[in-house]
Amino acid sequence: MEEFSEQELMKDPFMRRFLADEENYRLFKNYQQMPTEETAVSLNNKFQEELKKVRAISYLSKSIHYWAVDFDKKQRKYSERFTATLDQPLDNDGDYTHKDNLQSNKEISYKPATSIEDVIQNPSLMKVVSTLTLRQKNILFSLFVLGLTENEIAEKKGVSQQVISKSKQKALKKLRGELNGGNDLCRNSG
Repeated sequence: MEEFSEQELMKDPFMRRFLADEENYRLFKNYQQMPTEETAVSLNNKFQEELKKVRAISYLSKSIHYWAVDFDKKQRKYSERFTATLDQPLDNDGDYTHKDNLQSNKEISYKPATSIEDVIQNPSLMKVVSTLTLRQKNILFSLFVLGLTENEIAEKKGVSQQVISKSKQKALKKLRGELNGGNDLCRNSG
């Protein structure tokens, strides 16, 4: 084994890291004090272990780097081949895309329903619903449009669930009677 002074060894970053470990430093000092075959072999074995670790880390680091570069190339190639339909150019110059022809969502307005009349589209049904009381309309709206249960409606209105149920049944009976069992509704909905 070649003789190196500690100062020369400390110039090398790998050796600095190797000797920073207490056990490695102790083996190095033992070898300097007693340069026997046994101390040389134990120091060399430790050095080879550390060298294998560094090489493995270096290999993994480079592999990860090249894998990432390769992955990026594949992604770029894929996105160039299969561009989103909206991004495809409409002309040869590539100045206009399908996105340019889309209207803004800001122009579309939505008014949420506030009563049962807001959601009914059938004229016959609308006519019959207009004969219901305001309370019956509100109960049907809460049940069928808002999706509330009879118990939830009763709690909101401060009445019992039975009152809501009776009012609902009365309203539905009136609707069925006026629409002749649904025949008139079926004829006008198509």
